[in-house]
Amino acid sequence: MADCQSLRDICKGLEGIRGGLNHLGIQKAPSRNALSHQNAKRDALVFRDIYRLLHKRLGQQTFSCRFREGIKASRIMLLDSSVITLCLNIFNWAHYSEEKGAIKLHTLFSLNDFLPIDVHVSDGKESDNIGAYHLMPPGRSIIVTDRGYDDTQLWRDWDSRGQEVYVDQKKLYIVCSCVYNAYMKSVFRNFVAIGAAFMCVWATAAQEVNVDDLLRAMREMTVSQGNRDVMGSIRKGRNKVPFSLSARGETIVFQYKHDNVWQRFDVRIKEKNADLVLVKDGKAQVMAPSAYGQTIAGTDVCYEDLSLRFLYWTGGKLIDDAGASRIKGRDCYIVEVKNPSPGAGQFAWVRMWVDKENGTTWQIDGYGADGKLKKRFSITSVQRLSDGTWFFKQMKLEVRNPQNPNRTIALDYLEMEDLPERTK
Repeated sequence: MADCQSLRDICKGLEGIRGGLNHLGIQKAPSRNALSHQNAKRDALVFRDIYRLLHKRLGQQTFSCRFREGIKASRIMLLDSSVITLCLNIFNWAHYSEEKGAIKLHTLFSLNDFLPIDVHVSDGKESDNIGAYHLMPPGRSIIVTDRGYDDTQLWRDWDSRGQEVYVDQKKLYIVCSCVYNAYMKSVFRNFVAIGAAFMCVWATAAQEVNVDDLLRAMREMTVSQGNRDVMGSIRKGRNKVPFSLSARGETIVFQYKHDNVWQRFDVRIKEKNADLVLVKDGKAQVMAPSAYGQTIAGTDVCYEDLSLRFLYWTGGKLIDDAGASRIKGRDCYIVEVKNPSPGAGQFAWVRMWVDKENGTTWQIDGYGADGKLKKRFSITSVQRLSDGTWFFKQMKLEVRNPQNPNRTIALDYLEMEDLPERTK
């Protein structure tokens, strides 16, 4: 069954092991027509159940040895990527070359059980180091990579979370030479094949959704927080800027600390938009749209970013793009909203991915008037409260290169403290 490339290969392989099929209660190998029909009709949940069954029975057989200096195998993460070629006529969204389509799987494996910890799916042209920004290695892990991840900014981000990096040097082979070379590549290849099959058969049912309701739920999760007072910080590298927000009716008050002085600005919600208002010495002044993009306290986060002002735009629409509707393995609605006041602010339009099950806004892409991606907001962790509501714990902000939107040139995080329960 190894390296099967077609239904014909699978059927011929099964015919060659008829004796083994008898032990499974199968009288004869299935035909190509039967396999093709089952693939077209089979629910994707079948693959989920099979994976969970195999993981339950075999996933506990961990690699429990220790390496030099007492390092546990559970701390070692193997990071690599693989390009999967696709038929461009069928997957017309996966542009790779003039004749071929492709996606790239950026996968973080645990050496403890050879199972994926985190997976990011991108177009086939995305470089390894850019794809790594979307992965969240566990704290205090040792990350083993090749030279495709030679990115000092990425290493600084990992180092700030207490992680160690080994990049294609002798230490790589000291840590896991025989395991990585002899076994890991085979496991990775098989996982990629299963992942591609899973993506090809997955389908979601279309539902009638009110876009305004989705935007209202997104504001509840990310900004208004049910009229609670919330504390957090903007983190750029090792520097942190404390901030707070308080939602009171149609006004949201933001405060941030710069040079040991608390600065304040408000978001005043209007029918189809929202104004930003600077408050100083008790006097309020409406901020000019040209100032929305001014950065805060030496970070890359601007006033419009922190307030998520674009969540108050109206007139959005749902985008039907099954190939791009999954974020972090979750089925999402794709909502696109145009700026109701063109030229006011840094974005001409934004595209948002909203979880169909719990309403989490996993990703927001902001595009300029030239149609190029300017910034990407990604929620990396969330908190669920006792009343069943959700809010984000950490949001990653990526600033993209104007000449090459696939490259991240700055990275910041919005990190929230634990949210208090609603007061009765």
